[in-house]
Amino acid sequence: MYRRIVEEFKCSPRDIHTVPTNKRPYKWFFVFAENNVLYIEGAHNNSPKSVVKRRQLHEKECNDILKIYHRRLNGENVSKEAQELTFSQVYWFGIFSALNL
Repeated sequence: MYRRIVEEFKCSPRDIHTVPTNKRPYKWFFVFAENNVLYIEGAHNNSPKSVVKRRQLHEKECNDILKIYHRRLNGENVSKEAQELTFSQVYWFGIFSALNL
């Protein structure tokens, strides 16, 4: 799955937004790939921007956080588990949502 996501954002880097489950506003961030590695950084064209410096999203997290994301879609409270897996969970969730995964 990670390679598929990398290919998508290598071909079409773009701003996407977080997908909070509460009433908080979402934040925009930019997703791109270089050398077969997925990165995020602050949004380029949309506001409100997430305050994030360039950060790599690691392949080893992808499949596990995707499983957690699917449970989240089914209404489970997975916040603590997702945070324990990665500090980038909100960005992964935004990517999965944007790609309808």
